Amino acid sequence: RCAIIGDTLSRIFRQFGWETLQEYYVNDIGTQMDILSESVEFRSRQLNGEKIDFPENAYKGEYITEIAGDINSKYENLPQREEIKKITLEKILEIIKNDLTDFGVNFDSWVYESELHNKGIVEKTIGLLKKQGVVYEKDGALWFGSAESGDEKDRVVKRKDGRYTYFGADIAYHSDKIARGFDKLINIWGTDHHGYVPRIMSAIKSLGYDENNVKIILYQLVSLSRNGVRLKMSTRAGEFITLREVMKEIGVDATRYFLSTRTPESHLEFDLELAKKQSPENPVYYIQYAHTRCCGIFREAKLEPSEKIFSGVNVSLLKEPAERDLMKKILFYPDTLNSCINDYTPHHITTYLLDLAGSLHKYYDGYRVLGNDEVLKISRLYLINAVRIVIRNGLSLLGISAPSRM
Repeated sequence: RCAIIGDTLSRIFRQFGWETLQEYYVNDIGTQMDILSESVEFRSRQLNGEKIDFPENAYKGEYITEIAGDINSKYENLPQREEIKKITLEKILEIIKNDLTDFGVNFDSWVYESELHNKGIVEKTIGLLKKQGVVYEKDGALWFGSAESGDEKDRVVKRKDGRYTYFGADIAYHSDKIARGFDKLINIWGTDHHGYVPRIMSAIKSLGYDENNVKIILYQLVSLSRNGVRLKMSTRAGEFITLREVMKEIGVDATRYFLSTRTPESHLEFDLELAKKQSPENPVYYIQYAHTRCCGIFREAKLEPSEKIFSGVNVSLLKEPAERDLMKKILFYPDTLNSCINDYTPHHITTYLLDLAGSLHKYYDGYRVLGNDEVLKISRLYLINAVRIVIRNGLSLLGISAPSRM
């Protein structure tokens, strides 16, 4: 869901003339990476025949077993923990990148937390804030004074043992982004990070950046159901349905559409069986079929949309209520895109396209476009073409295909 929100918003911003950079921040160090590599190590040892108990807090997904098996097949002796961590990270990122590519999401940049440490960016940034007086020393650790900006308390950025916290690295990451000269920064986080917002905004302000140019989008997680029955999932227990599995079952178009149908802060649940239906019950099918109908009308007329055939069009002939309704909806399309940008959510497009498709189907069923009156026919074809263009553009912004035949 995070990928769809960011990718679609990036497409809309580019439509309005912005230059965008889609960046993936990789937390490749810290406690979770330690647990991840430990999980792979223990599974590798188990696959090698050792009778050991799997750690209670370890990750138990099938992907852990696959990585462990891959390591065992390539190494005669089990590598050291750091090497296992490196192999695990590379394998998981390979899976993520392949899935995202097939999902139509392409990141321009991949930034690793470890690089921020290795390049001295974290140390430099925290040092700068210490000189400004917003970072101070207490009990052998370094603290950021975030309580003054609405956080519950001040936060540690460097522990007693010299290790920087996630928060310390995140401040440095934002400092690095600011230094790269972006006019606007958009972060997309899971809703479980809501308590993190005040402290990171406080840090951004301390770095001298206008916090009004920073937007943090918090999104709810996704629930899947089948015929109305919710499917149970648990990341740590390894009980989940992957994006790859969903794409394989219902297709990329349906997956992208259903993940875009609600505001980010709203809980999202969609039914896999509904998403597979080739009927008006399935909204993405309903919208794509509207585009197909528009294309089919031109095929039946044996005409290609062009300036030549529409050069003398008379739109004043479009007087029917259904025609007026379609024209009004078309005129609202730019406003819909503006709403997406202003509200930082792509769901306005899905709602709009569904409404427009409904009006098109109603018009198609109630009126004959290719009648005997040649002048009226061209006027109606002009209207149909406008609907076709808007639907195709809207689907393109959602990363969804606009088929001419179905």
